Amino acid sequence: MKYAIIETWNGEGYSSENLAYIVEHNSDAQAQQRLNDLVSIQSNATNVIESDGLITYDKGGDQGSFAFIRDAEKFYGVVILTNVNEVIAIRNKKDWSAKLNIAVQQCDADELDELDLSDKNIFIGAHEGDYDYQFIKF
Repeated sequence: MKYAIIETWNGEGYSSENLAYIVEHNSDAQAQQRLNDLVSIQSNATNVIESDGLITYDKGGDQGSFAFIRDAEKFYGVVILTNVNEVIAIRNKKDWSAKLNIAVQQCDADELDELDLSDKNIFIGAHEGDYDYQFIKF
């Protein structure tokens, strides 16, 4: 079964470096173990909270998370609200475009000139909105 693994971080200067990638696992338990392995290599991680498909942690004054999405082949990509490490799975190109348009409307006009909306990984910083957005296509 294909799983999307999503790694988020909202530390100072790092919000645009989140990852999402596809891996094969036989079960949710194996995917969850992968998340545990990922958090175990985070030196000085504290306040580690685990639930099904998600692990959150603190490191210094910053926060991160590791999550999985089952049946990744059914999804177009993810949007990460980087300020809060929230992951939203996107099922199709229409939903992707709608969420991307919302983020574009909220960004600084100067930043818009530098965006390539056809990229597989798009970071849009907050200007009028509450969140920085990172769009990652599978």
